[in-house]
Amino acid sequence: MKKFGSGDKGETIVGKEKVKKSECLVDALGDLDELNCVLGICRSLIKDNDLDEIIKNIQTKIFEVSSIIAGFEKYKISEEDIKNIEKKIESIENSLKPLNNFIYISGSLEFTFLQYARAICRRAERSLWKLKEKRNLDDNVLIYINRLSDFLFSISRLIKERKNENYEVWK
Repeated sequence: MKKFGSGDKGETIVGKEKVKKSECLVDALGDLDELNCVLGICRSLIKDNDLDEIIKNIQTKIFEVSSIIAGFEKYKISEEDIKNIEKKIESIENSLKPLNNFIYISGSLEFTFLQYARAICRRAERSLWKLKEKRNLDDNVLIYINRLSDFLFSISRLIKERKNENYEVWK
């Protein structure tokens, strides 16, 4: 039988540890969970098998990052993971028209939700930096999440160009 109300006193279990729900660890896990949810929406909207697989792989990495910060030593973000995402960013950016202005987030749902995911990723990165001040956290996790927000920006631009949508440029 499922036990309800176990978190009603402001605590939760993360890995094997009982923590207060107000701790930055719980904030970071929540931000990563929210990012993963929005990426699921993106996958539902994007009708491109290659991009769907890329985003699913990102979701897998987010599960790994969440597991790492929850204390599961089985997972690790490697320098190779970082190099792979940097290569993907370069490849996409090299195929796109240069962008020299801020842009309004508007247009297709695919573009706007990828931009929303990027913003959540930035928040998750800030949460992870706060967590690093209190706990030991591998720098590769922080670097990967930083690159991930850039990658999401690149994918959103790729979608926008594939749909032949114009950018609404802020001047």
